[in-house]
Amino acid sequence: MNIALFGGTGQVGSRVLTLLLERGDDVVALSLHPEKLPPVEHLKAILGDARDLTAVREAVRGADAVASCLGMANFSTPATDLSDSFKTILEAMAMEGVRRLVFIGSSGLLDHPDGGLRRDHNLPEYLQFVSAEQVRMYDAIRASDLDWTMLCPVTFTSEDRPTERLVVVEDLAPSDVSHTRDIASLLVEELGSDAHFGLRLGIGSRFL
Repeated sequence: MNIALFGGTGQVGSRVLTLLLERGDDVVALSLHPEKLPPVEHLKAILGDARDLTAVREAVRGADAVASCLGMANFSTPATDLSDSFKTILEAMAMEGVRRLVFIGSSGLLDHPDGGLRRDHNLPEYLQFVSAEQVRMYDAIRASDLDWTMLCPVTFTSEDRPTERLVVVEDLAPSDVSHTRDIASLLVEELGSDAHFGLRLGIGSRFL
């Protein structure tokens, strides 16, 4: 497959990139720091901002699917960098005729058993800004007609312990932490799947 990757230098994104290359995919990765990407075959690194339509169009042109591991740069202040990036990616995908998008969101966007979203119930103060931005991102994606799937980990961990299996629940959060390697594996798997179009997947890892 030809994959456009955003956020390929982060905890999950770097694992996604490794899995894609091991699978034999051709990857175009847009990054503000392309020097952090490995100089290897089947990877084209582009210097650019995900809010720059020209750069994003170059990244997604000819892609079979788009993978995003983007997040907010700073949780402590109000910002729209994440939602602006997604609006640009969505516009570029529409212009280039690319339909499949798999991305990492937030467990706060999953349903709560008592109604509404998880973010509507006892959201910690320090997550107010990032949660509001995640909602703006989600609203932009729902307004599109793309074949999207959102992965919603509860808590990230890169702990050096083997995991038994990944728990995946549609629209709800499993009571588990999510290992970065499991999130990356699921994201790569979903890029070629049509099983979860338009769904939020609550994900968690079970440790041995």
